[in-house]
Amino acid sequence: MIGICKLYEEPCELKESHILLKFIIDYFKKTGSNYLRTVVDPNRRRQDGKKGYYLSERAELDFSKREKWFAEKIFNPFLEEKRRLFEYDENLYYFLISLLWRGLLSELENPDYVKEEYYGSLFEVEREWKDYLRGGATPVKFPDVNLFLTDSIRAHNINVTGLDYYFTRTLDFTIFASSDGSFVATYCKFLRFMVWSVIKDIQT
Repeated sequence: MIGICKLYEEPCELKESHILLKFIIDYFKKTGSNYLRTVVDPNRRRQDGKKGYYLSERAELDFSKREKWFAEKIFNPFLEEKRRLFEYDENLYYFLISLLWRGLLSELENPDYVKEEYYGSLFEVEREWKDYLRGGATPVKFPDVNLFLTDSIRAHNINVTGLDYYFTRTLDFTIFASSDGSFVATYCKFLRFMVWSVIKDIQT
């Protein structure tokens, strides 16, 4: 498919790629069901994760270096080796930004966001993160990125079913926002990893 690379903004042969990365989808299938379910539509079974035509081969290669780093340094050691201490460097920040950025591209295709007061802010985030991902300065206006590693829920007093499954298996990407738009965040959840970035918070 010929188009414009979302990262480098140049004409190219666009590569079809997973929004939530292939190694994540592969691990999900290897360790459980071959079918994927989303939070929004949990009763619908999917055989593969959502994909999109966003990136050129050059961009995919740039991202794959950090994806390989994350898989080898954090993802597999945490899930397979049960490690709880990790050494990391700027590769982690780049990987997390690239993950949220790719998900944000997908969410911006949803027409429901157009009417939201914070719609313009999403494009500001996308632009600043894009500049960073292609070699620019570290984000200044939207630098916030958080990673939380989860575990099995042994006991809880919340009247919610499927809590353990959510914390250990669910795949999800969404944009959270308060009803008045005073708080906005992007959020990604895969297996035992939660990643989020606060885009707007009037309390900070």
